[in-house]
Amino acid sequence: PAVSGLLTYSGDLGAGEEHHSCAHHGGILTRSDRLQTVNRMHLNLLKHLLNLLKSNNILNDTLVLYGTDMNDGNLHTTNNIPTLLCGGGNDLKFGQDVTLPNSTPYTRLLLSILSLYGVNLSSLGEGDMTTSGNINSSLST
Repeated sequence: PAVSGLLTYSGDLGAGEEHHSCAHHGGILTRSDRLQTVNRMHLNLLKHLLNLLKSNNILNDTLVLYGTDMNDGNLHTTNNIPTLLCGGGNDLKFGQDVTLPNSTPYTRLLLSILSLYGVNLSSLGEGDMTTSGNINSSLST
């Protein structure tokens, strides 16, 4: 949905450029400021979701992955992609910062998460997206 010009934001965000255009800010301060505002709105939506899960007593049985597919939307960089895992899902160790080498494919994280839930795949996606191992030792207790 972030690439859709059909998305409109209401409330405090007001009218303006959509997320994708702002991610391609080109160094234009008004676009990067708007991107920060949109990102804050997305984080507030995540907070709302987590509060709903908690108030319905299902947060500890849930794993929420929040993130993006790029580190820098303006440059389309795909290394060091910021990702947040929330919830209690499958005895994961939370409250830590896991930093992997820049050459680690993002799909390695996704494959590792799937394996924690008993879904064991050797690859995910297209192209050279296989993993030689998992990172479960970093994620689980």
